[in-house]
This record gives sequence, C-alpha cells and structure tokens, in this order.
Amino acid sequence: MKRFLILFATTHDALRAEQHWPQTGYPGKLRPIPRVLSASCGLCLQTDLPEHCQPQTLLEQANLEWEQIVEVLGKEYCIRASKT
Repeated sequence: MKRFLILFATTHDALRAEQHWPQTGYPGKLRPIPRVLSASCGLCLQTDLPEHCQPQTLLEQANLEWEQIVEVLGKEYCIRASKT
C-alpha cells in the first residue's frame, strides 16, 4: 500500500472529496496539511492505495477537483501530480 495526500485549492473541494471518496472503495480522511506542504485551503485527504492504483484516476472518475497529489515516503513527501 502507498499513502497519498490529496491537496485542494478550496475548502469546498476538500469537503466534497471527503463526501464522495468512499465511492472509490478506498479509505480516506480529511486532515490538516503538514507544515512542509502548502495549499490554499489547509486541508488534505489522506488515503492508502494499492500499488496498482493511481489517485489521479480515482479523482477523475469521481469528478473531484484537486490541486496536488503527494506520496508519503516515511517522513518525506514527493509530489506526484500538480495542477498548478
């Protein structure tokens, strides 16, 4: 499993993602963005996905807006996709 943080431009987008993410079949929860990262709204969706699963694909299938997708690698963060 890989851990991802999905960052959002607005609180509305984050809340909408929290509401619709369960439809993907994977766990997810809203949490504050770690201090070393930044996004406009200050919230991110944390989710654990299998190796073969791409968060960007799940977001597109659920028609959810997002700003960045960050993979958590131990105590480090790696940006995997960005809309900015």
